[in-house]
Parts: sequence; C-alpha cells; structure tokens
Amino acid sequence: MKIKNNPTKIIFMPGSNLGGGLGQHSLILKKYYSDYRFWDFKGGDLNLKDNFFLCFVNRLRRRFSDSSFEKFERIDSESTVFLDRCKDPVDSILGFSGCCLNLFETAKKRGCKNLELESPTAHISHCFEMYQRAYEKNPIEKPWLTRQLRNKMLAEYNLADTIWVNSQYSFNSFVERGFPPSKLKRRFLVPNEDYLKIKKTSKYSDKFNIIYVGSLTITKGISFLVDTFTKIEGSNLRLRLVGGTSSRGMSRYLKQICKKDPRITYGPGDPRSIIPSADLLVHPSWSDGFGLAPMEALVAGVPVIVSEDTGMKEHVIPGKNGWVFPTGNLEVLHALLDSILAKKLNNN
Repeated sequence: MKIKNNPTKIIFMPGSNLGGGLGQHSLILKKYYSDYRFWDFKGGDLNLKDNFFLCFVNRLRRRFSDSSFEKFERIDSESTVFLDRCKDPVDSILGFSGCCLNLFETAKKRGCKNLELESPTAHISHCFEMYQRAYEKNPIEKPWLTRQLRNKMLAEYNLADTIWVNSQYSFNSFVERGFPPSKLKRRFLVPNEDYLKIKKTSKYSDKFNIIYVGSLTITKGISFLVDTFTKIEGSNLRLRLVGGTSSRGMSRYLKQICKKDPRITYGPGDPRSIIPSADLLVHPSWSDGFGLAPMEALVAGVPVIVSEDTGMKEHVIPGKNGWVFPTGNLEVLHALLDSILAKKLNNN
C-alpha cells in the first residue's frame, strides 16, 4: 500500500522468506503491523552449484572474511537504498538488530522522528559472552557473532529511540547493561496458527522420541545436547535434530556422531508434522531471546526442557509442562533426562 502526503511508518525486515525462527518472527510482525508499509528482504546467495570458480571464491570469502557481518550489511544496504528512493514522508521506521545502522543514520538525516529497533536476542554483549563460553567448550565452528557485528549492534542500540524485546529475559539483560526501562518495550510472540490446531499424536511405539528444532549450531547447544544424550543408555531412545547446519565443522561433527550412535539423526523437516509425534523437545540454547520452537511444542502438548537463557522459559511450569536447567550444565541436563525416562518406564 502506497501512502502519499502523510507521515508513515516503514517496517524493515530481514526476510519473511527466511527459514527458522527469524522468518517466523518476520511473519508475526507482518500481521502485527498489517496497516503499515513494509520493506521485506528478498535476496539470497547466488546459486553457485554450476559454477566451480564462483563456488570456490565464495568458499574462500566465507572462510577468511566476516561473512555474518557481510550478510547483515547487505540487508542494511538494500533497505537504505529503499529508504533513499522513498519519496513519501517517513515519520517512523522499525528495523531488526544488526541490519539497520546505515538505515538509522540515513533516516536521521531525513528528519525521521522515531527509530525503533527489533531485538530478537538478549542484549548483544550478553549473547557475545555466552557464545564465547559455548565456543570455548567446543570450537568446531567459526563464531557467527563477531566483535565487528556486535559493535554494529551496540551502535544501533545508541541510535534507537525504542528497543523491542520478546521476553522478560531479554528485557532484564538490557536493564542489567544500563539501559533505562523506559527505552524498552515488550512484544509478545505467538506460534504459527497451524500449531494451535495441532493435537498431540497418539503413539503406539515403544520408542521415546526426543527432538530439537532449530538451526544446528554450537550457540544453540547442539554439541552439548548430543554429548549429553550419548551418555544415556537405552536402545529405545531416539534423538532427532530438525534443522540445517551452517558450517562444515558442524556437518562433520554430526556425521561422525551419528555413525557412532545410530539413535541420533539430523536434517531438515517440517516441525508441524514432527513436533506432535515427540515425547520431549529439548532447547539447550546458550542464549535465545525467545525460542519459538519450544513454545510451539507446548502448544502442541509436548513437554520441553529449556535452558535458563531461553526467553520463553517464563511459559514453562516446572514439572507440569516442562523443566528449566542451568545453561551449559551437562550434569543437570543428564539428571533431568534420566529422571524423565525413569518415570516414563515406571508408567509403562
């Protein structure tokens, strides 16, 4: 919808076409701001499968450059071009953290009165510290949150008039870093409507199915979860990791671990059909501003285990619909799983 001669608000999104939680987050905002104007990133990596030279160059670039920063910069640059070409008056803009420093600076020059920042994560300095702990324990991947990207996000915080967060966990992380509560606003994310229609699948299998849904990375606690699972005995146990890998290190790690323990499988899949058939969803993230996957599991009637550094933990009622464990504590997670499995066996 084109708005003329009136101040308007534009929502700049990293791409509702993206998979995973970020794509779902964008779709939620599209409904939330249905009466406003959108710029939705539609770009993506070039298809390099048929071009050996470009594939080789791209692989080198990703290996030796800050590819995460470049990806965020591309979204920022393209959205800034859109704003530059926008002839209508713009009174307010909303952009995603990491994707809008240039956009904010350009908007200020244009006289934009209100800059709003959507922060899907906790305060980025808190995330950086937690992720460093994760990589120290298992350095099989190159960190996606580099100092360069973190510094860009901190600069966006300073420019923003309002920062939107998605949980009390994220809210507290900003206040603890010295942000005035008056500058923060809480947004309540809800699962895809499809999950509201799902009923937990009745199971006739003697297997106990544990799942994880999300990106398969160190910061999401994948190696931590896998290492914990391999220490638990039981031929009737299954662990399914639903999602895609973004690094060769993680791909190698998962291939090796699945050969050693055939109870573990991984790969992409539709969570809407997988979650309802699970006995338990585990979300051991080192820091997650909210965590849509475990929320979707709760809606589908599947209990969850989440880390202390997951925003949706506020929806978990310990012992009733799930459990919360100290982030990175393998012993506690191991004990929790043992207890749940023992109770399941006794009930059978």
